[in-house]
Amino acid sequence: MTFRDRFFFLLEKEKLNIHSLSKIINLASSNIHNLVYKSNKASKMLLLLLEKHFNINPRWLSEGISEMYLAPDLSFFPPKTTKLVKKFEKLPERYQNEILDIVEQKQLEHLEDLKEERKLSFEKTTPVPIVGILPAGGNRVLEGMNLGEIEVPNFIIKYDISLYFALKIEGNSMIDCEISSGSVVLFLKTPMVNNNDIVFVDLQDEGKTLKKWRHLQKEKIIELVPCQPDFKTLSFPLNTVVVLGKVVYSFKKF
Repeated sequence: MTFRDRFFFLLEKEKLNIHSLSKIINLASSNIHNLVYKSNKASKMLLLLLEKHFNINPRWLSEGISEMYLAPDLSFFPPKTTKLVKKFEKLPERYQNEILDIVEQKQLEHLEDLKEERKLSFEKTTPVPIVGILPAGGNRVLEGMNLGEIEVPNFIIKYDISLYFALKIEGNSMIDCEISSGSVVLFLKTPMVNNNDIVFVDLQDEGKTLKKWRHLQKEKIIELVPCQPDFKTLSFPLNTVVVLGKVVYSFKKF
């Protein structure tokens, strides 16, 4: 098995896909996709995140060595819990299996409760206006149009609702970042962005565009990177680029 085979075996075992994994480890789906498909080796960042959230053995994932999961470190548990674990290990296998079945049932019940809470959070929404059409590969935004509203699940909204706006996307220059033509993209108004954030920017005389942000600090240059190899990376002096919004969520065909 290769690293990629073991990664997808992990997803299958944990009943996840790349999108759901990205929510758990707080890493964009596009970044996970690049780390898995564009390299034959596991990145240190991905190994650390999977170890932190799933107790995955980094050597198993990267090299296929040893067990898939790390043994629990009992030093983190209070003495009473440590004693219970040691007592459990001394029980006959039949009793161990019965206890594990009970624990699994409790976990399933807890999971159902979480799913119900998640369902309720999806059902509660807040309308956000769609204020224009943005050609992802172009530089001219069609603004001031009455395109209605997009109902945004409340769990996505982290700040005051007045800080959010939405644009409908035309074109496929960002398709590899899961933003395709016809998508409606939710933005947060903020000047604070990091490398690899997807941003809506004003280039002054060059118009406005949607691209991935890359700040070359030494050169004081901003590179605006498309998510599609047929389009070119754009470069501008730092002081000529104004961030109008950062992508929060992309809603498919609208």
